[in-house]
Amino acid sequence: MSFNIILSLDAVFDIDITPSIVDDDCYDVKITIPPDTKIEDFLKQDNLKRIMRDEIFKYSEYDEELFKYSLEAMNTLLNSEFDVLNNCNSVTINQGENVISYLENNPILLEKVLCLDNVFKISHDDLEPVIREFAEYKDKIYVLVDGNSKPVKISEYEKTVLAIDDIVAKINKYNLSPIEQIMYAYDLVRDRVYQLEDDGEDYSVSRDISSVLFGDKIVCVGFAEIFSKVLDALNIRNVLFTIVGRKSGHMRNAVYVNDSKYDIHGVFFFDPTWDSQREKGSINYLNSYKYFCRTKDEIDSLSPNYRDQTFSGYKEELIWEFEDIVDEKGIHEVPASMVRIINEICKFIDGDDKELISPFIIRKDDIIPDYMKDNYDFEKIMSGLERYRRLFYDAYLKPEIFLEALYNVRKIEYYEEPNKYPFDVESFRKIMVESRGVSRENYLLAVIFGDKMSDDYMNNDSFYDYVDSNEIDKKIEQVKLANALRGALDAKRRK
Repeated sequence: MSFNIILSLDAVFDIDITPSIVDDDCYDVKITIPPDTKIEDFLKQDNLKRIMRDEIFKYSEYDEELFKYSLEAMNTLLNSEFDVLNNCNSVTINQGENVISYLENNPILLEKVLCLDNVFKISHDDLEPVIREFAEYKDKIYVLVDGNSKPVKISEYEKTVLAIDDIVAKINKYNLSPIEQIMYAYDLVRDRVYQLEDDGEDYSVSRDISSVLFGDKIVCVGFAEIFSKVLDALNIRNVLFTIVGRKSGHMRNAVYVNDSKYDIHGVFFFDPTWDSQREKGSINYLNSYKYFCRTKDEIDSLSPNYRDQTFSGYKEELIWEFEDIVDEKGIHEVPASMVRIINEICKFIDGDDKELISPFIIRKDDIIPDYMKDNYDFEKIMSGLERYRRLFYDAYLKPEIFLEALYNVRKIEYYEEPNKYPFDVESFRKIMVESRGVSRENYLLAVIFGDKMSDDYMNNDSFYDYVDSNEIDKKIEQVKLANALRGALDAKRRK
């Protein structure tokens, strides 16, 4: 028999004991106690049994069905011998002004796996208050961090934030547009070799961001998490995007790209896992952008055996299906599933606190008054749906825009590490013709240079025409010469 303690400090006492949902022989003990109460005294078996008898009597005055699981748990414990503190798996404590003093007065808690009751973002806004308050205990207290499935010590949380800082600082050294920032981040994140955890290792080793940033194990979840957190720090809206097949699932990223430099405004999909390094030391992956900045149609055509789970139910025709239902039956008959996915898209694009359609509108009960159900702006809803449709289905990354962004980013990467990053016309040709070409059979090809290409986004002839007209080869040679001169000057200074 074991216990998970969920502890709150407050003058108003409360207790709730329920079976753990993951272990039949474990109990969640949720308690609110005054800050001057010793945890050891409170959790003694005799004291808890007395409290449980009082609670059972109190519950009997109400509808016992509401407290079924708590009553069952308490009756089981009343007929058992138990020791909560010595059989404690974890203690979760709510943050508050009395926590530090309570820990000082109850040092036994620091001998347990002690976790703060919050999910913390990988940001300094969340990290710094925790560091200030718990500096003395940052190697003893755990926190649950967005991007991790398991709690980590505050010191590891700090290390994680600083690691993302390092990646972002490398990108922010340069005056890059959003799509250039995304491309630079993509290259940094996919510079890892896909590697499952070893037999006997916890699955979190290859998935949790605090593990994959510093270890050698990483799978799709890890790639997507790092990419997502870097984009978050760059203030680029994105969401982890899950697809499922018959036997497996996969995670990639959906990103709202809003770049005025290149006139790119749309939702695009990225898969740093499937474009990642295949073996340690190989740089072939740097010529692969097959899964970079793809439209919804493109990414679906590149993974036909998977289906969308994150935006399940969202499709281009949804706007017209919604309109037909409203015209024929009224807005109150729109299915709840349709309202749900519309609002999920709204939150992704416009912000977590946004809704395009209030769920109250389609409630079938009398709890919501009619004046609230009828309080909606149909034209505003249709305008929003059309905007989402355009962002998902009308936007695309023109090949010449991709090539321009690639040149600008690769030039910087070449300056940073000339022996690693390919920077020549042939590498650009390989990327454009082989990595960016997708068969016409799968979707309507974008218009390039005024003509619809027959097979690829950009074939050899159109690529070399672009290189010649924009003097890409000359620009490359100028960059290489400047880099060589800089290297020679640096070497001379070191002497």
